[in-house]
Amino acid sequence: MPQSLPLILLAEVRPNAYRFKGLGDPVNQNNQSSRLSGNDNNFDALRFLFASLVVLSHSFPLGEGNELREPLIRLTGQTTLGGLAVYCFFIISGIQFSASWERRKNVSQFLKKRVLRIYPGFIMANLFGVFLVAPLATAPGASGLQISLPQFAWDCVRLQGTQTGEILFPQNFLHALNGSIWSVPYEFWCYIGVVILGLIPLLNRRSSGVVLLVISLAVGYIFPAFHLEWFGGGILGRIFGYPLFWARLLPHFLAGVVAWRFREKLVLSNRLLILSVAALTISVPVANSWAVLFPIFGTCVVLWLAFNIDVRVPHFSKYGDFSYGMYLYAFPIQQLLVMWNDGSMNPYVLFAIAWPLSILAGILSWYLVEGPFLHRVQSQKVSTTLAVTTRLS
Repeated sequence: MPQSLPLILLAEVRPNAYRFKGLGDPVNQNNQSSRLSGNDNNFDALRFLFASLVVLSHSFPLGEGNELREPLIRLTGQTTLGGLAVYCFFIISGIQFSASWERRKNVSQFLKKRVLRIYPGFIMANLFGVFLVAPLATAPGASGLQISLPQFAWDCVRLQGTQTGEILFPQNFLHALNGSIWSVPYEFWCYIGVVILGLIPLLNRRSSGVVLLVISLAVGYIFPAFHLEWFGGGILGRIFGYPLFWARLLPHFLAGVVAWRFREKLVLSNRLLILSVAALTISVPVANSWAVLFPIFGTCVVLWLAFNIDVRVPHFSKYGDFSYGMYLYAFPIQQLLVMWNDGSMNPYVLFAIAWPLSILAGILSWYLVEGPFLHRVQSQKVSTTLAVTTRLS
């Protein structure tokens, strides 16, 4: 049987071997996109899971001042649960936003939706941190945080957290106001990358995606292996981001893009899952091996989890997508909890308290900020469709 046979056909021919809803459907390209960006998958549940892992992972450096007891770094030495979660976020983004672009291929509409998905929630979280959390976190008698409104506005445009120095949370191990939002601008630049890959014919080829992925994997390995943390910065670093972070994140995003481009050739069998987990496990003793292997095998695991029909959590975000708000607000919430506990806290107790509070913050963010902006886009889309239909009739 040819390996390029669409997954949905494999599921029909050999149901015991391939029990998945397929990515490939050559008859209906829109159906492919809807499976990846709609509710016919577990991506919403996975994003919620990964946001929760970030909260758990951050509980160790925030509560104890180090990551020595952080479960995944202690087990593997490769990355933390938070790092793994962020990598998986970028894998999912590479898949879903490639699907979204291919479905529409309209630059203004694509970027408008991405802007309204990212910016409102980010700006509100930045406002929350600077004007509510920062005053609470300043030591009694210390001079307050001096915020320049033009600088704050420019930080929001660049999707950067406002720098607060070392004056906040004086009793805590860490003094950062929000250590989670560093990854947001990188994701937004990746959105622009999807447009570039789609518009330039040479880069729009499948082979070009594979070449870019291989190059990014090589760079992702070289940076930590040769301790190139010093490389980058300057004006380009301030605009486009720290090269070391790009070396970590870009391979995962491109792995998602390549997975989408080769979707009709993917066979998400249990055998592939076992192979992927085994490869990651066996490679644990090899330093920095996950920098190369996780974008590849981690993508296989994410896709298996997303489309496994035996473990279905469809319509997980029926009442809203709270994962982004959780991600934005968890860190300052955890910092306040540690501060109110005299500067240290058992990580698991911290997680047990901060996790439900972060979910609540995500719910409020969705219903008060993110959802209304996204619904405005949908309303405008419906109005435009009705107007076009009326003119045609």
